[in-house]
Amino acid sequence: MRSSLLLLLTFLFVYQQTANAGVIDSFRAPQRLWSPSNKYNISTLETTLEVPDVAVNCSSTIRQATLSGNETHLFLQGVSTDSNEACFDAKVTSRPGSLFTVQSKKSSRVRDHENALHVGKTCNLNVPGWSQIIYKNQQVDLTIPLTDSTVIKCNNDPKKQQTPAPTPTTTTVVPTTTHHVTTTTRTTTTHRPTTTTTTHKPKPTDNGDDDDDSSGGSANWINGQVTFFTPNQGACGDWNDDDDMIVALGPAWYGNMNAESKYCGEKVLITGPRGNSITVTVKDACPPCDRGHLDLSPAAFAKLGEFDTGILKVKWHFL
Repeated sequence: MRSSLLLLLTFLFVYQQTANAGVIDSFRAPQRLWSPSNKYNISTLETTLEVPDVAVNCSSTIRQATLSGNETHLFLQGVSTDSNEACFDAKVTSRPGSLFTVQSKKSSRVRDHENALHVGKTCNLNVPGWSQIIYKNQQVDLTIPLTDSTVIKCNNDPKKQQTPAPTPTTTTVVPTTTHHVTTTTRTTTTHRPTTTTTTHKPKPTDNGDDDDDSSGGSANWINGQVTFFTPNQGACGDWNDDDDMIVALGPAWYGNMNAESKYCGEKVLITGPRGNSITVTVKDACPPCDRGHLDLSPAAFAKLGEFDTGILKVKWHFL
């Protein structure tokens, strides 16, 4: 009896000590788990935690860039100075678009969806609804869609030309265009070869043309067309500018696009729709150009016709 009483007292003592330590409470209620980061009960975390929408534009800076385009796309080549990986993070739920800062050694000339001309060595592109992952120091070659939502701004944008270009130039220049060369060539209507010699420095060009014609050179003339592009570092290896009198040849003439052509540095005589002639130097390649198609620098194209036309019919031959 005495031992039973002693055992009971011992049990009561142990019970009291454990109750004070909170162990009994842990027995009474199920153990709850807690997130160490936010102290939310894990059993209710799914309904308590809300993940917000995270929208991030993809921003990139491209240096040593070449920027060109056509009616539907912009073409951007160069080296990225940073990465836009942040906009592809798992937490990002949407990417509204891409922002590009384009830094070129030579001035770029591109037109937007409204055909407004943009010019400059630094251009900013805002391309909604389009993105592509770009890594730091990556050599990029991008084909970017050109839509009515694409915004282009360059540091030398010709603001005056964007509005008046189609109207005053066309209206005023229609007589002048026909007589622009005629102003220099009014006397030349009868003496076109003399004009070529007078207006364009190379007398040898004039003599060379006579030699071709007199020796049946008319058979060497190629009927074709010319367009214009924004020069940069050409396939022949030289850096060129808008003001250089240069031409890019298609694969039929240039040959291997990844090597220097045998025609690099060769001279080409071109006669335009006004009847005047220019001499240009082969400095680049034009992958989409066919056998009769030449791609000219803006300076060369301007001597043959107006930029608004885009394409001019010409005849040409190598000198």
